[in-house]
Amino acid sequence: MYIISNTGLTLYSQSLHGYQDEKQEEKEVLLGGALSAIDSLMKELSSDKESLKEVKKEGYTIMIEEANYVFLAVITTQSHSILREKMQQFIGEFEGGFKELLDIDVVDTKVFSPVKILVDKYFE
Repeated sequence: MYIISNTGLTLYSQSLHGYQDEKQEEKEVLLGGALSAIDSLMKELSSDKESLKEVKKEGYTIMIEEANYVFLAVITTQSHSILREKMQQFIGEFEGGFKELLDIDVVDTKVFSPVKILVDKYFE
């Protein structure tokens, strides 16, 4: 799972299955920027200003939930309504708990490391 600022910066990421890729940091940068760019492009091209909700490719789905300051991306094998509900609850609590930092556009992503407790609450 990835918490990405509206500018495309990955603020926090964590594997929900314990698997950690050696190229994780590179993937965080690419995924954050790509999803932010695709979302912006889709909003520009269509009259519908609804945010991107899913990106599908054979074998996996990236589920996306957007809030005021950030969006949450979870990579899964298929879309699930229960997971979507947990994502909505998580992102609301995340923004509520980190609002002051998000208001000032913090770049030091280490300040978001306590979010692991929140991840465990919703996704373990």
